[in-house]
Parts: sequence; structure tokens; C-alpha cells
Amino acid sequence: MRSPAVFTRRVCLLSVVLLLCIPPTAEAAPSWNVGYRTIALQDAVTGESFPVALWYPTPAAPAPLFLTGSLSRCRFPAIVCRHIAFEMLVAQDAPVAAGAFGVIVVSHGGGGMALLHRDLAMALASQGYVVAAPTHPRGKGDDVTGVSVWVGRPKQVSRVIDAVLGDGELRAHIERERIGVVGHSNGGYTALAVAGVRPTPGSEAAHCRAHPDDSRFCAFGGAATRELLARSATSRSSAIRGFGPWCSWRRTRCGSRTMRWQGSRCPRWSMPRRRTT
Repeated sequence: MRSPAVFTRRVCLLSVVLLLCIPPTAEAAPSWNVGYRTIALQDAVTGESFPVALWYPTPAAPAPLFLTGSLSRCRFPAIVCRHIAFEMLVAQDAPVAAGAFGVIVVSHGGGGMALLHRDLAMALASQGYVVAAPTHPRGKGDDVTGVSVWVGRPKQVSRVIDAVLGDGELRAHIERERIGVVGHSNGGYTALAVAGVRPTPGSEAAHCRAHPDDSRFCAFGGAATRELLARSATSRSSAIRGFGPWCSWRRTRCGSRTMRWQGSRCPRWSMPRRRTT
């Protein structure tokens, strides 16, 4: 029969081993309730007004909110709205939480709308970000190609950033060195352009000469589009992230020229040096 002392030592040793096997956990980041409201801005290219959805940290208690694609409230009973509208658990028009927060602009894909990425926006806001998602105006186009996309979209996002930084309720809570853009599909292009990436239209022609079978890509644009692309770059964002089913963004270091695309048939881009103005 083992002595109590030996048994105690083995139990203690087993306890130490089990503790060593438990991975250390980082301190959990504070989580906020999510506030929501909208603003309206004017497109610098077409002159038309477009809505912007805002999510932000708030101490106020949330409640279900049902919205249509145009960001207006669903006026039917909740049991009906749940089937025909977008539902969010937010505190509408609530005050901003105390603290300083980064800003992330979410740019939707072609033909999309601000609320398509509401789950991402609410998750980011709950972790301490102010999130702005415009419904990009289409002008006379289809939000797939043309002036309203290649020139208009980056200018719209830049306008959104200016509006958030100057907003009477938000500006005192913004960390101006922490501004990022997330984009899907055409929004991925928008995020790149806002970060200062410049397309190199000549590489499109080289690609199409080398891959004449790639009609899906080479049919887009044309000389007018390639000319417009060269005028679209700005530099307003310190972090970008694009995602999409065809030509998705993988990695970038702003201020350098290190970039990589997923897939081998994506157009080439060059990153200009960081601007000081």
C-alpha cells in the first residue's frame, strides 16, 4: 500500500502537468453594445445623395431594429419584418461610448448595399471600432464598371472618412491614425484605391495578349476605363482588406510595395510612396 505522502506528491505532480497543458489566454478585450444611426452625403462625381450606415460602441441597451435595403425602418409588425427586412440588435441613435476608437469603412460589391455586411460591422463595433458603410451611388451606371466605380467609389469612401472625422458626436472619439477600409469585390478595388494603390493599365493589355482565352476578364473595361483608372488613386487609409470570389486580396504593407493576390490571373498594381498631404 502506497504511503499518503507518495500519493500526495503524485497528485500534486499531475496537477502541475495539467496546468502546463492549458494554453495561456490573452486578456479578453472589452465588448460594447452597438449603436446605430445614418448620415447622408453627396457624391462628388454624380452629385447624387447616398446614405451611410454608422455602427459604433455605446453604453446604451440594444433592441431589435428592422431596416429595409434603403436604410429606412420597416413599418410592419415585427413578425412580418423578420421575413422581409434586415434585423439588427442595436441601440438606434444612442450616445457614443467613452473612449477613443479606430474607424473602418466597409465598401460593398457591385450592385450591393450598406447592410450586406452588417454582421461584420456590428462585430467590429462591439470590439471598439466606428464602422461606416455607404450604399454606393450608381449614377447612370450599374455599379459594376465605368466612371461611377473606378473614379466615384474611392471619392465616396474618402468623403465618408471626412464626414466621420468631422461628425459632431463622433469626432472626439476617433483615433485619426487608425483608419481602415474593408471591401468586397468592387469594394476590394475601392479599398485598394483609397489606400493609394495605383493600377497599371498596361498590364491588362499584356495579360490579354498572353491569355487570349481569358474572355471573361478581357471583355471588361476598354480604353476609356483604363484611362479613368489612372486618375482614381488616393491615400486615406492605413489598413486595407479586400475579399471576393474571383480576384481576392491576400496581403499588403501600406507604404511599401509588398503585395500578393490570390490566383494567377489578377491585374497588377503598384503601391506609390506614402503621401504626406
